Amino acid sequence: MERHSLAVGALAGYKEFDPAKQFFSHDLDSAFESVETEWYEYGLFAEDVMDAPGDVTLSLGVRYDLYELNPVSGGPNLGPDSVSPEDPDGHVSPRIALAWEASPSLNVKVSYQHGLRMPDAAYYDWNLANNRTAESLGIQGSGPLEPEEMDSVELNLSQSFSPDLSLNANLYYNMFRDQLSWGPLENVW
Repeated sequence: MERHSLAVGALAGYKEFDPAKQFFSHDLDSAFESVETEWYEYGLFAEDVMDAPGDVTLSLGVRYDLYELNPVSGGPNLGPDSVSPEDPDGHVSPRIALAWEASPSLNVKVSYQHGLRMPDAAYYDWNLANNRTAESLGIQGSGPLEPEEMDSVELNLSQSFSPDLSLNANLYYNMFRDQLSWGPLENVW
């Protein structure tokens, strides 16, 4: 590998969920987003982009995320109760990408990445309600919430025919685990 371009960074974040500051309903007493909690998130990331022989560029990246979740309270399903989400373990998200300039007019790119999405605070309130409903119907609920994870593979072809005409084709495959979504209970079970 001839040349490297290294990037590193960090983040520190704070999220405040306030029942008086929800966005999807004018009725603050019954809006499903009305929960109260505070979260902290921290992350470190690095990427190395390398020019390789044969008009190839290789990119290797990694990201580490850590969350501190305070108890969630005040939701329409929690009432006076609160849910204490378990702080998830630190999470590592790798990424690798390869780009090849096959000719001055044709580029081929392939990549794999892994990612994480934390449940929004309102998910904890609705997860409790869904699990209570499931139990009352004799159905096993979904259990405690887990962060959503995704693995993604992409292939991109870019062909330029002239300065005014080009073709881009993108093929991708995504695989989700512990997918977070809103929907009717029968979709969940």
